[in-house]
Amino acid sequence: MLVLSPESSCDVCAESYSVDSCPHSIPCGHTFCASCLTKIAQGLWSPRTTPVCPLCREGFTAADIRLIRIDAASAQPGYPHVFPYPNYYPSGAASSSSSSAATGFGAAPIDEDALDGADQRVNAEAKRLEDKISAAAKKKCTFEELSALQREVEQWLAKELARRPDREHASLRLSAALLGAILINGFAYNEAKKHAKGVEVSLMDKLEQAEVVKRKLEFELHRQRAQYSQKLLELQQLKHEVSRLSAGSSPLSSPPTSARALPLGSALMATPPRAMSVQPARVSTPGTPTRASTPGSAYAAYSHFPKRSMSTTQETTSHLPISTSYLSATTSHLPVPSNSRSLGASPERPTASTQHQRWIPPAASRDDADAEREAHARGRPRPASAAGLYAHHGAGSMSRPRTSAGWRP
Repeated sequence: MLVLSPESSCDVCAESYSVDSCPHSIPCGHTFCASCLTKIAQGLWSPRTTPVCPLCREGFTAADIRLIRIDAASAQPGYPHVFPYPNYYPSGAASSSSSSAATGFGAAPIDEDALDGADQRVNAEAKRLEDKISAAAKKKCTFEELSALQREVEQWLAKELARRPDREHASLRLSAALLGAILINGFAYNEAKKHAKGVEVSLMDKLEQAEVVKRKLEFELHRQRAQYSQKLLELQQLKHEVSRLSAGSSPLSSPPTSARALPLGSALMATPPRAMSVQPARVSTPGTPTRASTPGSAYAAYSHFPKRSMSTTQETTSHLPISTSYLSATTSHLPVPSNSRSLGASPERPTASTQHQRWIPPAASRDDADAEREAHARGRPRPASAAGLYAHHGAGSMSRPRTSAGWRP
């Protein structure tokens, strides 16, 4: 029997053992009071785990609890009896009962069959978890499914480590580590995928904006090209107009006089050259050539002749009957004046060495008549015409007798 000392007490509730509160043992060899072991076996302290020894964490059940009988007579010895093992009974002090005679350790024999059944259950559970991990690796699982499987494996390993520290379950531990790495990589992949999706959306927005800007620039380029073509066409038209105006406003030279003498009958139409008008040069039509000369030269050449009014000359020349056929016959041999005349050139005058000849001025053009009317309307003196300029030839000391055919040479 076990002899109790005054210091003997339960390691859980710290109550001393007595006849009313005898110690009880479990398969691991530790002793506790019946009340504490019953609460642990029923799961009143920790319902989430199986009942284990509070000291070594080895599992047990309610059927494994054994009562340890004590000697009440020698409950208080003179000195304490210390044994190397709490539940060790020496061979001489061992009980003669069949239960305690079989073994020298503990109050009851260890149930080996129960231990083998527990190991079989543990192995079956480990096999089930390994198969579940293999199935998850063969099919495509979500992040939540893998997380739940990893938590389940880690919880089972923690429970088995608390119950049997000598069992490692290396395959399950390796599978749990691989599941953790897969979850970490999957989380990183999901984060990278989200970031890439955001970058893609932003780049697509920028691409659309660039397309809009490109279309605007293309439209602006087309418009600028159209404007350039239009301006180039206008420039060509302006160049053509400038060249045409430059060719039309070039100085014209006076027609040369013929070296041949005119007949006497054409003296009426042969008058000295007309002085150049002070009006600016105009671009005349091809049918009516423009005459240009210096008015000073004509005035200096004939300043010694007496002046007569234009009306008197016109009245004198208007009564002369001249037929069209006669004029055409008398002027048919005159040289044709050229279109180009110089502004600074003065008309040629007859000399003593040349034969006597007369120059017949053509009729006033429409531009000269318009300029004369415009000057009269503004109150300016009318420009001297050819008839008025040379009308004084018949007066003064230089006058010559007038005949029916014109002035006598």
